[in-house]
Amino acid sequence: MTERGRIAWRWLWCWLSVLAAGCGQRTPIDLSPLPAPTLLGYTRIPPTLTPILRILRTPSPSMSASHTGLSLTPQLTPQPLTLDPPSCYETPVGSLWCLGLVRNLLPITVESVMVRVYLVALDGSALAQRDGLIARPLIRPNESAPYGVLFDHPPAIIAGSVVELLNATRATRTQWTMLTVQQTRGDWQASGYHVSAQLVNVSKVAVKPIAVVTLFDANQRVIGFRQFSTENVLDAGLTLPLALDVAPNVPVQLIGAVHYAIAADGESTQ
Repeated sequence: MTERGRIAWRWLWCWLSVLAAGCGQRTPIDLSPLPAPTLLGYTRIPPTLTPILRILRTPSPSMSASHTGLSLTPQLTPQPLTLDPPSCYETPVGSLWCLGLVRNLLPITVESVMVRVYLVALDGSALAQRDGLIARPLIRPNESAPYGVLFDHPPAIIAGSVVELLNATRATRTQWTMLTVQQTRGDWQASGYHVSAQLVNVSKVAVKPIAVVTLFDANQRVIGFRQFSTENVLDAGLTLPLALDVAPNVPVQLIGAVHYAIAADGESTQ
């Protein structure tokens, strides 16, 4: 073999050695994902703190109607007796009035309606509570009645207020009759919001009238109410004039538009 042939064979052996070494010692490829890059200077903004405004330890009872009567059971279904959230107003002496409305969506008349209003902290826990009856002796189907409770010494810091239904029963007393309200009129006077009307006893029995005037602001929130009652008997077919002043729990300059509602019932004297 010539000198040139020996050099060629030598280069061929070197090349084959390198190739064999490369196949036997291949470095494994790391397929694990790379760590996500850090966003320098980024800080997650905490969510806005929104009051829960519910009593975490007490479910709101729900009313259900049956052929045998009413039952109060804690459920997560809408209440046939709808309770408007309380609107609370501070008085000049530092107490707190909380007002709202109870609506009867049941096909029956209910009575002995009682509510409980809570003042709650930011996490929904109760700080104070007060119980109160509605301003009417009963609520007929598709009617409503205001409620109001006074906190003489409310907590210094509260997140809001909630209300729950404590009691309501099917009306069994038959001595109540509805009075017709006519010729209503309302306007501002120096003594408050003055309301006048005519209460007509369209029944066939004599009754003792009870009327409730409720004031609402432009957002349908209760801002005041007043009950009127008398021991005078209103005979069947006769009319009784009603005139009274209702003092709102909100400064007049903050109210804006105002409207009112009058509900009247009569207790039979027989």
